[in-house]
Amino acid sequence: MAGSEVLIKAQNLTKKYDDYVAVDNIGFFNYPGFLFITSMFLLSGTFFPLASLPEFMQVFAKAFLPLTHVVDLSRGLIIGNLESSLLISLVWIAAVTPIFFVLSINLMKRKLIK
Repeated sequence: MAGSEVLIKAQNLTKKYDDYVAVDNIGFFNYPGFLFITSMFLLSGTFFPLASLPEFMQVFAKAFLPLTHVVDLSRGLIIGNLESSLLISLVWIAAVTPIFFVLSINLMKRKLIK
């Protein structure tokens, strides 16, 4: 097979692939990640205690940000400060993980396949 034939077949494969893909490049998936993950790091108590945030932000972080519960569990286990609030964090993570798993799979399928 000549080099030009390989190039022509590669171009045809690319055209067929473009018909099925909903996004232009893989960088598209970075935008929501940067927005969500960066704000989650700042608001979940990773770098500074949640007590320094306003009350409504503390409630928001405990209710909606998964990293808050992971940080609480990690700190409690490393320091050896095992409290009943760690059980709440563990239950929250166990309850939300299947939801986020199914959501992420469905979103990825919808973005990758038309």
